[in-house]
Amino acid sequence: ERRQKALGEPLEVRVQVVDLPEPAASVAERVVREALSNVVRHAGASLAVVTVDKLGTQATVDIYDNGRGITGPFGYGLQGLQARVAEAGGELTVEGNVLAATLPIKEN
Repeated sequence: ERRQKALGEPLEVRVQVVDLPEPAASVAERVVREALSNVVRHAGASLAVVTVDKLGTQATVDIYDNGRGITGPFGYGLQGLQARVAEAGGELTVEGNVLAATLPIKEN
């Protein structure tokens, strides 16, 4: 899918997603939204790859972009996202061009 960035440059987004149960699904969706928002606003990327997967009792969310990557401390958006992921019992990491989250899948 192609989306227009703020400056009119195209951003190609490739997505591979599996269905997740709640509450992991809601938190995973928020991770993807915040990550893509940051890619559009700050990364200067032409490609973003989003993968959401389920591995046993954990969900994984990985977003890669080919832009500048993160070179400084987290801004408010990522700080809030990190808190939301931690509240759900998961972990968020950001290294360069990769944002990754792991979330527990709670059985009902």
